[in-house]
Amino acid sequence: YRMVKTNNGLHPATLFTGNNMFMAIGNGDYISTWDMTMTGAPTNSSYRRGAISLDVGYATCSLTTNSAYLVISAERRQLDGNAKEQDGMIYYWDGISQNWISRVQVPQGSPYALQTFNNITYFTVNGTLYAVSQPGVPDMKIRLISYQNGNYTGRPDSTIVYPNMSCVRNTSLLMGYPSSSQNPAVRYGVYEWGSVELTYPNSFGRSYMLSANDTFPAVWTSANQLQMGCVYSFVDQMYVSWQYTDSSGTVQSGLDYMDNSSSTARNFSWASLVFDGGARYKQKQNLRYKINLTPLPAGCTVTGWYSINRGQPITVGADGTSYTITQTGSTELDIQPPMGRFHEIQWGFYGTTPAGNMVPPTFTGITYELSPLNQEVNVAPDDYSDDFVTPTGTQPVGAIVLPPGTTEDKEST
Repeated sequence: YRMVKTNNGLHPATLFTGNNMFMAIGNGDYISTWDMTMTGAPTNSSYRRGAISLDVGYATCSLTTNSAYLVISAERRQLDGNAKEQDGMIYYWDGISQNWISRVQVPQGSPYALQTFNNITYFTVNGTLYAVSQPGVPDMKIRLISYQNGNYTGRPDSTIVYPNMSCVRNTSLLMGYPSSSQNPAVRYGVYEWGSVELTYPNSFGRSYMLSANDTFPAVWTSANQLQMGCVYSFVDQMYVSWQYTDSSGTVQSGLDYMDNSSSTARNFSWASLVFDGGARYKQKQNLRYKINLTPLPAGCTVTGWYSINRGQPITVGADGTSYTITQTGSTELDIQPPMGRFHEIQWGFYGTTPAGNMVPPTFTGITYELSPLNQEVNVAPDDYSDDFVTPTGTQPVGAIVLPPGTTEDKEST
């Protein structure tokens, strides 16, 4: 009788050590508290079923603490129909007042996986990382975690993130995302936000994959019924729980464990944003591309690539030169693409490490050199056929190379 039945099925809990110490438990549109200093088991005097009440219709979905406040996220969700999650609220409570002291509306959707990091409370809404610094201050959009836009997919978006899916590890915020989803565009994994040193800006990436990804593709659908349960870190030990349904219909569960003795990832990749120099209409000139790194460990490979005007990634030069290095001790990868012109360009690299490798490749610089052609102003139709200086008998940069024996449909290409 101590817990109410909630629309979202969640009863998140956290230890609050602000003005007094108790266990706070989300109980639908109430917050229950258990004073653990009074007895070893909750009695009617130590347990308050409804210490404070939230707005009617909102159910608690995550809890954390920030300074002397208990921070509560709540969502409004219906039980039937496609539009499950409606909107949310962030509440602040000092643990002694008769009611919450401040709230922030979250009209974008349900605020999930609260986690305080550097005195800022982070949470996710519809695949995007948000943050709120203190009571009464509107939330701030930080960046996209995973593309969750379900437009034109024909599927309702029912992406859920459970309460304990965020943690702090070393100097970064780690976020397991999502817990479950029917959106085919969502990529499961543990994402990271932060910087290794104060002098560096915050960076973002998908730092850890699930071991279950070795069995099934990295992009999951509702057929796998994959779920991530929690992400916990204890100094250098991190745990990630998951379960999925295999092809025979059997539910497989697992707990991934990582510490300082874990080896490096077998595959890695990095990509820049699409660059247009702030003027998509204008042509720029392609020059050179260079990747610097500390001496390449034995058995590792690095492949550089670039893409012109959102074409296929180019990993081999027009003269047949490979943009891959495998030599142990290599410290640079120089790429000399044809000096052609482009409107948009993107670049990056990917690579592999051998099984059991304990020395990861360390990249010290990624530089793409190009000319903005400031002296030219050319608002004209795109004409890629004349954009590139191409040696005789080779493919122009950005061209789609067709397999032997096929014909090229110039109109569709």
